[in-house]
Amino acid sequence: MNLGLASALRGLPALAGVLLGVYLFACPLKHAIWLPLLALAVLALLLSIAQGVFNERPALGLALTEPWTLAAVALVATVTGAVLWMTVNLEALVGLPATEAKAVSGALIGAFTTFAATAWIKEIQDANGLFVASGQAKLLFKKFALHHGQKGDNVVLELCEKDKVVAKDIEVEGWGLKARWQRAVLLRKWLKDGKPTLPRQ
Repeated sequence: MNLGLASALRGLPALAGVLLGVYLFACPLKHAIWLPLLALAVLALLLSIAQGVFNERPALGLALTEPWTLAAVALVATVTGAVLWMTVNLEALVGLPATEAKAVSGALIGAFTTFAATAWIKEIQDANGLFVASGQAKLLFKKFALHHGQKGDNVVLELCEKDKVVAKDIEVEGWGLKARWQRAVLLRKWLKDGKPTLPRQ
């Protein structure tokens, strides 16, 4: 894939979140700006269920993890809405003379924006970390290997941890959507077959 296009695609969740945040802020529906927080709560619940079932049902666990991709959009929308709300309302709420109120509200908004950018936004723009499905999936696969006692020179362990795995009838590279599902299906079959040793050749 073209490098520029790949970078643009990685930035889509952040862009979608900003646009959604602006739209919900301007929306006449009362309190619509807080809808992304509700979405985050639902996605977090699905992720929690995924963590509970993945060790025994990896395909189902992964299916419940994939919607977490939307968490990045919901988070950026929440931050955008909060910044817009503070920009419009904070100056009137601080209870100071106009000049001082403007300075204080500006400092608070700047601090909040910097915090959000440092804590989450950079990772979302780079498609890394725990606010993308691949980041959460990696954690689930690692916990799977630990739960099933996989260690040493082991194909199952490599499926759970390595970026590239090559063995008999197995070739998986990366942690994209297709690769995640290849890994989950192989682990499901491994469990169904009674946890055999997977051959390298």
